[in-house]
Amino acid sequence: MDRYFLNKDLKFDFNQKNLALYLLTFYLIASKHDEIDDNIPLIKDLTRYFIRILPVNVDTPSFNEIVECERELMNFFKWDLTFVTPTLVL
Repeated sequence: MDRYFLNKDLKFDFNQKNLALYLLTFYLIASKHDEIDDNIPLIKDLTRYFIRILPVNVDTPSFNEIVECERELMNFFKWDLTFVTPTLVL
């Protein structure tokens, strides 16, 4: 997260909604990286959780915003993800 926000080329609008969107997406990516497939939270579960902790005046990010933010972060970090196939598991 620090590497992303401290990038000099980044033009980021630091309003509460964007910050909530990126924090939620970073949390989602971290959970996908560290957890077994059965324990990965769904986006709808994360948004339901964040509704309870975000201030009332902050809009909760939508599903599409989270997916687009995740895609943007993956491109920023140059993470090329692929599907795991049986031939890769050997």
